[in-house]
Order: sequence, then structure tokens, then C-alpha cells
Amino acid sequence: MNDKQTSVAIYDDTVVRQFSLMAVVWGVVGMLVGLFIAAQLAWPELNFGIPWLSYGRLRPLHTNAVIFAFGGCALIGSSYYVVQRTCHVPLFAAKLASFTFWGWQAVIVAAASVYLVYVLEILKFRRLDTLRLRRASPERSEAEIDRDVAWRLETGEFESVRPEPEPEPEDAGPRRR
Repeated sequence: MNDKQTSVAIYDDTVVRQFSLMAVVWGVVGMLVGLFIAAQLAWPELNFGIPWLSYGRLRPLHTNAVIFAFGGCALIGSSYYVVQRTCHVPLFAAKLASFTFWGWQAVIVAAASVYLVYVLEILKFRRLDTLRLRRASPERSEAEIDRDVAWRLETGEFESVRPEPEPEPEDAGPRRR
């Protein structure tokens, strides 16, 4: 008879399954966006005239989704899987591992949201700068104004924003310093 006791390690694979599932979800989302923008290279009319669906606006979304969302979930999930089996112990703090899962998903969603807000701010600035240039020099053509606005956005060289000076009261005497 064999008197040796064999112990079976019990691993906590809940967070591994969560990361694996979200890696698949983010991978599908990122690769579908990639497929769509690749098709736009062959058929440019696929953006349907909507600027938000242009190649230049969707490419960063595709690359970030594939690299950080898909790749990050796959790497973190596989790390939790491998560490448990290499060390022959379950996770030290399952709640902390769950926190990393939910935190990483929040970071991904926040990054995508910030990107969208950033693009919206650029569009708002572009519109306001175009209106300002039209008022300042109505004799300029639309092409000249668009070229000037595009140059400002690309170079980051803007006129400084100055508040309007307050008019001095006329009956005020000399100022003391």
C-alpha cells in the first residue's frame, strides 16, 4: 500500500474566467472595428458621410481596444491562472483579484469615454474657431478658413485667450499704487 497522501490544490479561477470572458468580448469588439475600418480603405463610402465613422477617428479606438482591452485582459487573466498553478496555492486575496478585474474594466471604459470627449472638444473648438475667423475676416474664402483652422489644430499654435479689458470709470481720479 502507498501511505503517501496526495493533496489536491483548490484554485480560485473565478477572476481567471472573468478576464478570459472579457478578453473575448473586447477582442471581438476591437476586431470588428478593425474589420470595418479595413473595409473603409477599399470602400471609402462605408462611412456614410458621417465624420464619426471615418478611418482616422476609428483607428485609435480599434488599436486601443485590441492592445489594452483585449491584450490586457488576456495577460492579467493568464497571469492569475499561471501564478496559482506555479506556486500550488490559491490566490491570496480573491477580493483584491476581483477589484483588479472591475478596476481594469473601468479603466478601459473611462479611456474610451475620455477619447470621445476629447474628440468632441476638438470638434467644438474647430466649429468655434471657424465662426470666429469668419467674423474677423468675412472676405476670406471657406477654403482659407478651413486651412487656417486645420493648421491651428495640427500645430497647437493658438492665439492666447485674453479677457476683455474692463472700462475705467471716467470720474475716477488718479490711481494710487
